Amino acid sequence: MTNLVRFILGVAFFILSCFECYSEHKEVLVLHSYNSGLSWTDGINKAIFDSFKAEYQRSVDLRCEFMDAKHFSAQPYFENFKEYIEKKYAGIRFDLIIAVDNSAFSFLNDYKESLFGDVPVVFCGLNNVYDIPEGYTGIMEEIYLKENIELILQLHPDYEKLYIVNDKSQTGLQLHLELQKVISTHFQDLKYEILSDYSFDELKQKLAQGNEHEITLFLLFNFDRFGETYSYDVILDDITPICKMPVYGTWEFYLNQGIIGGKIIKPYDQGLLASGMAKEVLNGKPVDEIPIQVSEAHYVFDYKRLDQHGISVFQLPTGSQLINHPYEFFIKNKQLSVLVSITFLLLIACIILLINRIANAKSNLAKEITLKKQIEIALQNQKEAHYEAEEANRLKSVFLANISHEFRTPLNGILGFIDLLETSTDQQINIHYFDIIRKSSNQLLRIVTDIVDVSKIDSNQVKLLNSTFSINQFMQKVYYSHLSDTKNMDLKLGKFELTDGEDDIELDSSALKKVIDHLIYNAIKFCRDGTVEFGYRLIGEQLEIYVKDTGIGMDSRFQSKIFDRFYQIPQDNNFIYGGNGIGLSIVKAYLDLMEGRIRFQSKIGEGSEFTVVFSKVRSSHAQKAMS
Repeated sequence: MTNLVRFILGVAFFILSCFECYSEHKEVLVLHSYNSGLSWTDGINKAIFDSFKAEYQRSVDLRCEFMDAKHFSAQPYFENFKEYIEKKYAGIRFDLIIAVDNSAFSFLNDYKESLFGDVPVVFCGLNNVYDIPEGYTGIMEEIYLKENIELILQLHPDYEKLYIVNDKSQTGLQLHLELQKVISTHFQDLKYEILSDYSFDELKQKLAQGNEHEITLFLLFNFDRFGETYSYDVILDDITPICKMPVYGTWEFYLNQGIIGGKIIKPYDQGLLASGMAKEVLNGKPVDEIPIQVSEAHYVFDYKRLDQHGISVFQLPTGSQLINHPYEFFIKNKQLSVLVSITFLLLIACIILLINRIANAKSNLAKEITLKKQIEIALQNQKEAHYEAEEANRLKSVFLANISHEFRTPLNGILGFIDLLETSTDQQINIHYFDIIRKSSNQLLRIVTDIVDVSKIDSNQVKLLNSTFSINQFMQKVYYSHLSDTKNMDLKLGKFELTDGEDDIELDSSALKKVIDHLIYNAIKFCRDGTVEFGYRLIGEQLEIYVKDTGIGMDSRFQSKIFDRFYQIPQDNNFIYGGNGIGLSIVKAYLDLMEGRIRFQSKIGEGSEFTVVFSKVRSSHAQKAMS
């Protein structure tokens, strides 16, 4: 009986859930004035779909219709289009209509009540003067004529004449009225001519006759005086190659077609604004309470056209955007650019430092070897010195070869994946590429840091500064700093032997971290899988910090040399572990300065354990707490 009740309740809950989902489902019609394939229409449409997909992917059904009013604008066509819409959506009740551009707005103004009733409307791209009825809100399209003329006069103060291209379409006639108002109010002395009553061939001929001291502001030319239609996506392709004049525009679809730029309206921006208003309506806000907005615009310029006409980027308005810049990738990725620049500078500085160190070493060696020393040294000592010199030269040559390889590997990774980023548009792949670049940069930085540490140690520039700090907190910070370095292995932090508050020690924490970091890097490098563990233990008043791994271990033949500078254990297998041969020598040098000791044990195939030993480093505060 209990199972039956549970089953009935489960079915009831499922039905209620389905009903709730159904009740929240929304129907939205997106009515475009023009045809699909126009960059303006496609840009607005993409913004609407992107916006709704991010938040309402399953609960809103977006229906799109394209009126194609650029090619069909007679009244009988709109009557037929009304019948088409009426039949197609006869059984659908829309929750909202998004009207894109003037023709769609006019169509709804005439037929919305008979087709859709009191459905709220959000419009965008509207640049004609209308009496906005109740139930409508949206975005009025501002062309920013004043700002664009001011821009032209600022960049070309010695201009001879401004030609303004504008057709006699419905939008063009409205622009003409606004243009006359702006000129009469703000630019009474403007030397200009409006080109509107031309065929396309006549317009090309007119603009081809201009010189570089004359300017063109290209507004619209969708219809010529014979009624021929032209797409604004391609209209400038035939004009700019024969036009010597600098050409400016106001819409994004003219970019990359030859215009220098201007205060540009972007369709994607309008689509996002309209989508935001639409979401407010769908969420229950009355459409008449949402104020009408004006479209935004941005100063955008084509770097190639600026360069062609000798216009410096420093003359542009503050905050201007650039396209086709030769360093566009680095401008968009400033943090990566700074990282790469710093890496290159550190690399150059490191190479210069290394060259100077080698030169100084040779010079000092030549001064120290005197004729008297050579006579007094016995033959056996001469042989040993000769052998040591050969071994030192060999190790130095190996070091230079290794360091060259160690530099090239991450550097190739950085440069290679930067090249891939320039052509990739996949966000997930780009994140992966950035991760590789970051890891390669960190690897390069570690190499540079090692070389700088060697230089400081050799020149006695390392000054220790002891302070009191918590060994427990220190170990935890080291643990988390190395988590990202481990792959296919387990990084473990040993059990703390001291409680918090009783774990203070007195040492140079920065120097101690360098020691432990090198030992952990070493363990990770030689332990491709398995376990790396580090921690500390107390033996009386003696503090021992250990790092052990289950890696490849080392043969006893080489254990006496691993702290020698530039020394690397020969590998019998084909796997290349890398490294520069100075990590453990840095560990030994720092421990000598800190009055610490190091011991280790290792066995082939079973791993290694390094132990750093300090005597009497416990602070007086911690010892009092213990007592």
